[in-house]
Amino acid sequence: MLDLDDVHIMNMVDMLRELTLNGAQVFITTASNEIARYLERKFAFMQDEMVYYKLKREVNGGTVGKTTITPRTIPYLIAAGE
Repeated sequence: MLDLDDVHIMNMVDMLRELTLNGAQVFITTASNEIARYLERKFAFMQDEMVYYKLKREVNGGTVGKTTITPRTIPYLIAAGE
């Protein structure tokens, strides 16, 4: 598996941001809280146009249980300090 370093992540996010400014719909997924927070800051200009879904999966004894999906908008995340 390839991992991007910080500089390449920033460049990729800038390219994705440019695509959205030109009308493209972009879907991004990450397991990194740090990258998720960076994406929230970079796309904060979109306000209510961007929806952030937080997925939480319960695991009990190696068995995957319930998955909770919570939609949130960027203003909520900034106000909540997530």
